[in-house]
Amino acid sequence: KKKFAVKFQKHGKRSEWSGWGNRKREMSGHDSDEFFSGSERTVDGEYTGSLARVKMAGGSIDLSKATLPEDGATLELDVILGGYKIRMPNDWKLEVTADVTMGDISDNRPSAPEGERTGATLTIDGRVFMGGVEISG
Repeated sequence: KKKFAVKFQKHGKRSEWSGWGNRKREMSGHDSDEFFSGSERTVDGEYTGSLARVKMAGGSIDLSKATLPEDGATLELDVILGGYKIRMPNDWKLEVTADVTMGDISDNRPSAPEGERTGATLTIDGRVFMGGVEISG
């Protein structure tokens, strides 16, 4: 018979997510894990990144009063059959590298002329499967 070994990681490190995740960063105080529920997080001060797992639920993060480090920050999403709202300053640059399958990530901030967004860059990474992410100002 074959024997299977199962490894568990202690809190403080993110586990490896199959497919797209080999993240091994320290957890952030702004991380969230929603399942059949929802939460709203607000960040005052410097935002250095976080992880949001949303499964059959909803969640949001308000970054409108936050600042980013000069080299930017990454919000990692794992949205499955759910929705997530991100509120961020209009002058921040946005880079979306997340995998989206049967879902949508929409930037609903007011349009800005080329070069007007001079702030640091918020990167949205991870995956969205049959869910939606709405970004507003």
